[in-house]
Amino acid sequence: MQLLAPVAVAHERTTAELSYVRDAGAARCPDEQELRDAVAARLGYVPFVEGAELRIRVRITSSRSILRAALEAVDDKGRPVGHRTLSSTGRDCDELAGALALAISVAIDPSALLGVPAPATVPVAPEAHPGESAPAPAPAPAPAPAHPTAPAAAKREVEPEPARPTSRSSRIHVSGRVGLAHGNVPQVRPYVSVDADLGILEYLASRVGVRWDAPGRAESATGQVEAHRLDARVFGCLGPAWGAVCPGFAVGSTFARGLGVSSPRAATIWSTAVVLDLSVRVPLGETFALDVRGGIDLGLRPISLELDGLRVWQSAAVSPHLEIGPSWRIP
Repeated sequence: MQLLAPVAVAHERTTAELSYVRDAGAARCPDEQELRDAVAARLGYVPFVEGAELRIRVRITSSRSILRAALEAVDDKGRPVGHRTLSSTGRDCDELAGALALAISVAIDPSALLGVPAPATVPVAPEAHPGESAPAPAPAPAPAPAHPTAPAAAKREVEPEPARPTSRSSRIHVSGRVGLAHGNVPQVRPYVSVDADLGILEYLASRVGVRWDAPGRAESATGQVEAHRLDARVFGCLGPAWGAVCPGFAVGSTFARGLGVSSPRAATIWSTAVVLDLSVRVPLGETFALDVRGGIDLGLRPISLELDGLRVWQSAAVSPHLEIGPSWRIP
């Protein structure tokens, strides 16, 4: 009499189709193949198949100091069957990728929370010889009880800690730009500006900088007057990294002199203005970006330039400006 070995019953394997996108600010996070390998390692098999009924879409985005991963599961008709958002307040790609791989594994096979189960075995009754009664099959071993704390521990690993607005890491961007402005000095004139902005909260930043308006000239029957301007500017910016509204204040001096007159003289005139800027930042990688800004200066102290007692030019009450230039994030 000979006993046959138990026959293993294969565990059913669920498959899915994966779509993975990283924004420019998340370029350092693992690529699609690395994510696929991490999920396969957790499940014990490669689950990704083109055209599968379950489709998983993943997108990683980056703000000033937070990485977010949005995971959405849909069926073959595009109907949503699940959604999860993960985040890392310290811009830790490895931490986010680990949580993301686990979340995808659970979306494909919920048993991944407890690990891949061992294959079930079905005992086969031995062949009985004539005149012998078949022996009773051996009782199947009782399954080992699951550890009572395993689901809770797995749940803590899957669900990320909620983002705390006050715990964001500070980031400094230094930028230089060129632009055109009207009304601070005579004529439409080019200017250059340099500033630095400091991220305070996720949607709040402060900015300080300087700006120099190139000399412009105004003419009259008695001669010419030339003026250029230098000022310091302070802003508070409200909005995400890619677009913000920045109200602020400018204090500066206009340097003027007369030309082609019998008694030329020079003067320095101080001025103030309330400034409103709209700022757009286009990422060019993890460190560099392109800044585009436009706005208006509302003069609080008008400036007049005179020659021989006659007014030649007066600063505009509303001075528009537009500028563009690169910015660099200090690590």
